[in-house]
Amino acid sequence: MKVNSNMSVLFWLYTQKADDSGKAPIYCRITLAGIRTQFSTGKKVEAEYWIKDTTRVSKKSPNATAINEDLETICGDLRRIYNQLTSVYKHVTGEMIKNVYTGKGQEKKTIMELFDLNVTKLKFAVKNKKAALKTQQRLENIQRKFRSFIKKEYHLSDKPLIEFKASLGNDLKDYFTIDCNIGDNTSFKYISIVKEQLDFAVDKGWLEKNPIANFSCPYKNPHREVLTMIEIGELMNAKMSNHMVERARDCYVFSCFTGYAYNEVNNLTKDNIVIGMDGNKWISLNRHKTDEPELVPLLPIPLEIIDRYKNDVWANAHNKLLPVRSNQKYNKNLKKVAELAGIKKNLTTHTARHTFATTVALEHDVPMETVSRLLGHRSIRTTQIYAKVSLKKLSNNMEALSAKLFGNKLISKTGG
Repeated sequence: MKVNSNMSVLFWLYTQKADDSGKAPIYCRITLAGIRTQFSTGKKVEAEYWIKDTTRVSKKSPNATAINEDLETICGDLRRIYNQLTSVYKHVTGEMIKNVYTGKGQEKKTIMELFDLNVTKLKFAVKNKKAALKTQQRLENIQRKFRSFIKKEYHLSDKPLIEFKASLGNDLKDYFTIDCNIGDNTSFKYISIVKEQLDFAVDKGWLEKNPIANFSCPYKNPHREVLTMIEIGELMNAKMSNHMVERARDCYVFSCFTGYAYNEVNNLTKDNIVIGMDGNKWISLNRHKTDEPELVPLLPIPLEIIDRYKNDVWANAHNKLLPVRSNQKYNKNLKKVAELAGIKKNLTTHTARHTFATTVALEHDVPMETVSRLLGHRSIRTTQIYAKVSLKKLSNNMEALSAKLFGNKLISKTGG
């Protein structure tokens, strides 16, 4: 019987091995590329009940239904094993299929099985609010990229874990940076997550040793562009060319004074506005960074922007607090905003977030712990990388220190 275009499976009765009761074992023959491989199915039946034409047991046998169903199951299992092996190996033999089916050759765990297991675990954790949805989505994204990497590098859709070598680290780095045009920091972040996956495989006993355990994933502090208070003022006062550009400008300024990312601003509704413990308006929102509800007090400028669009037809029709369009259109309009305001910096939701952390918060003496909370960071270490104290703040702090220690007197270099 043809299982697929390349493989056929045939059941036959080995009458020469019949036992004393007259029952003979039923054998399975796999034919692949003209080469035969056979093994016993473990089933027996009397020769008088075996039908050669159909290679099945006659209905006259009391065990016909059970045995025939088992034979169909064997066919299905062999087809599944063949498909799995061909996704991993370029050349598959009947002996390989037989060994996997009989257990003599254990199925080698693959990298996609590893990803699938951990994605499933994350989905369960997200459902039970033990992990952030963003973490699950990031692992799914890395799995997709890894699958594309395997297809390009090995012309396969999957690959056994034990076949990866120490060169995997550099190969992934080249693929991420050259083929995917991903920056060094993000590439190393992805590889570090792959390393974690392989460490998990070692713990599970799927792999004896992590092949890229010694691969280094350094982090380089990037230059984070921020706006000054003067530039924010120029942005707010600049005349925009049309309503779409004006709305983009207002949403950007809103992010500068809240620290919200694009997705968070885009998902805001009027229901997110609550009255805080101080009697003022706050925003209550599940942050994408932590997937946990966070309360953020609103400063006067974002409050004014919210009030400006409370009767906006488009925003109300789409149940949005602000008239935020698609990310692509938003970023396109921000380029026009920068041009009209005479700002030479690249305006993105990231620069707005950085501006909030540095210019709006840290430079105005908001404690790092508070900024971390407002940004929705789980760890203050993330905030310390995210928002470096500017030279202006450093200068102001030293001036304040000098005033406290020495008043307004200048200390000469000689100490006189």
